[in-house]
Amino acid sequence: MSVSRTTWLIGLPALVAAALAAVLLASVPSHAASAVTATAGGGSSAKPVIVLEHGAWADASSWDEVIAGLQRQGFTVYAPPNPLRGVLYDSTYLKDFLTQNPVLAGKPVILVGHSYGGFVITNAATGDPEVKALVYVDAFIPDVHDTLAGLPAPQAAVIAAIQRPLALSTLFEPSGPPAWTTIPSWAVIGTADRVIPPAVLTSMAQHAGAHITDVNAGHLSMISRANTVTKVIIDAANATG
Repeated sequence: MSVSRTTWLIGLPALVAAALAAVLLASVPSHAASAVTATAGGGSSAKPVIVLEHGAWADASSWDEVIAGLQRQGFTVYAPPNPLRGVLYDSTYLKDFLTQNPVLAGKPVILVGHSYGGFVITNAATGDPEVKALVYVDAFIPDVHDTLAGLPAPQAAVIAAIQRPLALSTLFEPSGPPAWTTIPSWAVIGTADRVIPPAVLTSMAQHAGAHITDVNAGHLSMISRANTVTKVIIDAANATG
């Protein structure tokens, strides 16, 4: 399924207007500019490391409750910042974090993405043998050549008012070969999502062969249903460990 060809996308003029409006917003809060790192004491060294990638509608603090839940289970968790400069730039930034970070060397990784973060993890994990599972939380799961070319019309004005500044190129840059063709994937789908229609989320997840968990939540299920999201991540870790 091509994200760029689905019928729910808004027209180009409205899309550009929403993107430009986002660029004019206030600067990103300082706590979103640096990585959020949580390391649980006493955890087993055999556990995979969990890396959480936020999208364009929330910063790394959106994972706070999920991080706490994973900590309690003995996982080491990282939530690096997402630059929001474009699919290639953002995925390369994350890939460098995964492959050039000494503390991750030789350790298995469960990579989790929310919303636009799904584009990022899909590309960043390609060819990385240490990434053992992908978890998509209310997230795009693109195939090769797919683009984030629009937003659902009813939410365009809301997104323009609340999202972090997003590079215009991000919306039109095609995705590369998807990591989900070789890495098992899981998907949490908020059935009340009004940003990405649940039917679209489900179609993408099915196309990727993901293990699907539906949850009664909107677009931020990692906040409103943190326990469920945490459980799915742990399930992915256990299944691939």
